[in-house]
Amino acid sequence: MAVRFALVVEFRSEQAAVAAADRVVAAGSSPVDLHWPRLDRDGTADLLLSVVPVVDGVRPARFFTDLGHGLYRLLSDLTGYRAALAGWDPVRSLRARAPVPGLVLPAPGDGPGFTPFARGFVWLPYRGESE
Repeated sequence: MAVRFALVVEFRSEQAAVAAADRVVAAGSSPVDLHWPRLDRDGTADLLLSVVPVVDGVRPARFFTDLGHGLYRLLSDLTGYRAALAGWDPVRSLRARAPVPGLVLPAPGDGPGFTPFARGFVWLPYRGESE
């Protein structure tokens, strides 16, 4: 599996995951250009929705910070998920529920530092990608 910059959203319900994928496709002109969303079962009962931006060539960290913010704006319109995280290869941190900046969970959250994200969700605010 390649390491890539993506938004990964975990769903327990197949119906909610498919509805979210449809919503990503319908966004069309979202804040960032996206590849088609991908749904995978990651060896569990959960479904992972991967949303990968279209990136051509090497880019500075600021570019990926802007992409991350765009992916979180897209996420703020989705519902029915259990956890989400954007960044470089976010699946490992998402699976571990590692308290990393950008982790989004259903309210009330899972520890100190969580703030409101979108209706029914909290997050550890995304700080962007370092240089």
